[in-house]
Amino acid sequence: MSVTSRIAISILAGAILVARSPSSAIAIVNELRAKGPFTQTILGVTVIMDVVVIILFAFNSEIADALLTNISLNAGFVLLLFGELALSIFLGYLLGKLIQLLLSIKIRRVSKAIITLMLGYSVFISSTFLRHFSHNQLGTELLLEPLLICMVASFFVINWTPHRDQMLEILHKTGPTIYILFFTLTGASLALDVLSKTWQIALALFFIRLVSVFIGSFTGGTIAGEPMKNNAVS
Repeated sequence: MSVTSRIAISILAGAILVARSPSSAIAIVNELRAKGPFTQTILGVTVIMDVVVIILFAFNSEIADALLTNISLNAGFVLLLFGELALSIFLGYLLGKLIQLLLSIKIRRVSKAIITLMLGYSVFISSTFLRHFSHNQLGTELLLEPLLICMVASFFVINWTPHRDQMLEILHKTGPTIYILFFTLTGASLALDVLSKTWQIALALFFIRLVSVFIGSFTGGTIAGEPMKNNAVS
């Protein structure tokens, strides 16, 4: 493996190791019916980290792809990255306005939930289509982040529209179905044959990430003035 390939893999691995799972955290909180300041802090930090990781992974994946395909990392490349990020945020705002319009219409909540899910799914389909189309027609890939688009849309609807309760109700009712599909797909994606060949590396990364998350959480909580019992549990 060349030095460039190792650098590209390291860049992607660094972004992935920072990631947390909001869906897992929310599912556990809902299952245990956990409440209180510690639970709210955990959810808040997890969601904020998800935003950071999405942006970080977008940049890192583009840089890794440039390294692997020998694309020069010039000013144009950096502008393209920021342009994709800005466009994703803008499309998220437009999606939020569309959801706001949907929630203001007097139709059944079930219909609103189905349409909302279809809108979210269409973001992923459109992102994939744009990536392949730009690669074939323009010679460069335009990569919009569907997770960031949907996150900006929901942030807009919850905080800047009068439909907060209605949106939360739709998410609460559709959540269990989404969690089942998500964790089923995750389990089906596990390749035990690959894990059997790389379990030493996976185990090392697991402990490195575990220790790093503990140190980061403890240090951040201490700096923020959180109670020591919360920092120790983090």
